[in-house]
Amino acid sequence: MTTRPKYFNDIIGQDKVKEALSIAIKSAKTRRDALGHVLIDAPPGLGKTTFSVAIGNELGVKTKQILGGNIKTFKDILPVVTNIKENEVLFIDEVHRLSKKTTESLYTILEDFRFDIPSENEKGEKEILSIDLPKFTLIGATTEAGKLPQPFRDRFKLKFSLSLYDYISIAKIIKSNSKNMSIAMDDESIISLAKASRGTPRIANALLEWVRDYGIAKDLKWITQNDLRQSLSMRGIGMDGSTENDRRYLKFLKKVDKPVGISTISSALNIDQETIESVIEPFLLRLNLICKSSKGRIAL
Repeated sequence: MTTRPKYFNDIIGQDKVKEALSIAIKSAKTRRDALGHVLIDAPPGLGKTTFSVAIGNELGVKTKQILGGNIKTFKDILPVVTNIKENEVLFIDEVHRLSKKTTESLYTILEDFRFDIPSENEKGEKEILSIDLPKFTLIGATTEAGKLPQPFRDRFKLKFSLSLYDYISIAKIIKSNSKNMSIAMDDESIISLAKASRGTPRIANALLEWVRDYGIAKDLKWITQNDLRQSLSMRGIGMDGSTENDRRYLKFLKKVDKPVGISTISSALNIDQETIESVIEPFLLRLNLICKSSKGRIAL
């Protein structure tokens, strides 16, 4: 069973991010103050949640976690905010899914650590009741930082973008987790599995679990390169990490042999546009197999 790293020393890769965060955390602890608000931007599966949890652990405080999509109005988040303690961490995953009204309601909280509630006095006159909050750290994780309002982004003093992992770092993750899961693999197979993981730890761990299941079902004591190839092929995954949808997409562009709009591609392949833009195209662009232009997509 894979385990989520608890501290920065347990996290493989993203060294510059870890170093910068370590400096900020050491300063906050020395000053006995809350860490500045943190925004982590990255594609799915690169470790936004892992980093957020590790930040709380490094600070030695509790981390309260909520999902942005579950917050419909400011009232949904208010109970969490009013119960947070000094220097604790509030982690909002998919923070870009908060409504505009909710993000605007957070401005005063994030900057001045207070929130205002409209009320009426005994004479029936409208007035604003201000409630002070303890200083805390908000960590926002997003795959779409561009969707966040600029004033909201500006309130995050620490902004980080996680990059795709190189296959050497992924191989280290696989080697570590294969020991935890009691999977015997040779170094060649570990490197090959890393190259098939699309630079993403989450994908690497998911494939590793599949290889484990394949090995158990086939009664294999040792996973060889050939075993790995067969297990991935059964799932329609190439040794380069390509999926059937990736190959269908590329085959379609090569057949058309001219720039094609994404709506046309989506209709032709019966794949939703979000999957194309967030999953298929980033992978193919990284391999320099396609080009995106104002006229459309074209195979290289």
